[in-house]
Amino acid sequence: PQTTPEPAVPSTDYLEPLLIWDGDAQVVRTVEVLDYLIGAAASEMPADWPAQAIQAQMVASHSWALYCRDHRDGSNGGAYFTASPQRREGYMTPEVMQAYWGDAYEENYNYFSQLAQEVLDWVVTYEGAPAGTFYHAISTGATTDSGQVWSVSLPYLCGVDSPWDTSAPDFQVEVSLGAQRVSDCLSSSFGIWPEGEPSQWLGEQTFDGAGYCTSIQVEGQTLSGISFRTALGLRSTAFSYTYDPSCGEFTFTTRGYGHGVGMSQWGARALALEGKSWQEILAHYFPGTQLTQAQGE
Repeated sequence: PQTTPEPAVPSTDYLEPLLIWDGDAQVVRTVEVLDYLIGAAASEMPADWPAQAIQAQMVASHSWALYCRDHRDGSNGGAYFTASPQRREGYMTPEVMQAYWGDAYEENYNYFSQLAQEVLDWVVTYEGAPAGTFYHAISTGATTDSGQVWSVSLPYLCGVDSPWDTSAPDFQVEVSLGAQRVSDCLSSSFGIWPEGEPSQWLGEQTFDGAGYCTSIQVEGQTLSGISFRTALGLRSTAFSYTYDPSCGEFTFTTRGYGHGVGMSQWGARALALEGKSWQEILAHYFPGTQLTQAQGE
């Protein structure tokens, strides 16, 4: 999920169809809430994950979609947000789910449909409006404040502990990039053309309390950790680096996966396995929010 602009007047209709910009087909899709909950959760979590984690994801996806609706800027035909169904990003159509699940499609679809119907009427709200319930795959062991990643700091998107994440598969990953590749990324993304020894290109980093890089010095310029991560395609902003002149490669070590704001999906899985309900999972990752029964107009 991406950050969104300042709000328009929020609608109180939480069950109206959602307008989604299909980035693959370049069209606006009108999607019923039930279908969206199924397709969104299927794109984010495996079918064999605990039911309470999947339902927490469904409610978070619905609430986030409504938050985007209330903060949209009118681009892409008035769609609330962008998804890529073919790449299983943000939402999957039934056709994509069928191709993805294969022989298990009918069983998985019916299972997700049942879970979705149970939480269809529930939305996470803050001060009476749908909350921006952002989510990511794996945190560093704690989530981070939204203000560290985007320009707006929302009170319910503050850092919370998520210690289960450190046991996730691929929690820590190393990736090696040649100096030329790093140079190309810096030039294309920032207009920075590194010169001299590659070992001198990257400098000091600053980190927040959860271990996410907030800034890094590059050729005398200060870049945000999130923009640097995006430019180089790193899994997380919680990264460190070394340079080996013998092979001309940078090695980046990342912890976690994603922007680190809001609900950790791996943490949601762990909490569900501990017996926590979807309501308790959402309350943990979005402190100060409420659950509100959706009402149509």
